[in-house]
Amino acid sequence: MKDRLINPHRGLTFRCLDSSHVVQFEKPKEQIQPKVFEEGMPVEVKYGKLYFAGTITRNCGFNEYDVIYDETNQKEVGVKGERIRLLFPDVEEPYNFPDNSRKR
Repeated sequence: MKDRLINPHRGLTFRCLDSSHVVQFEKPKEQIQPKVFEEGMPVEVKYGKLYFAGTITRNCGFNEYDVIYDETNQKEVGVKGERIRLLFPDVEEPYNFPDNSRKR
């Protein structure tokens, strides 16, 4: 089906890819969560089904933390560690295909 045109919808034309060349993408790296959060760490706190960005202001002990939220500047005291996950910055790395001659 190389270079064969398929037109299932009016006005749209699709060109099939060469089926002999298959590209596999790497699985995303798992982000490991720390057991203890430190002061100043950017985090997300789960509230219901949503996560809200904030910063750890104090470790209260017993897996509880004080968090100040970024959007509202409100402080929540005694947040359980189970509701907190570390906020990893989004790193955009260009994907180089195996046959790409222009690599960074």
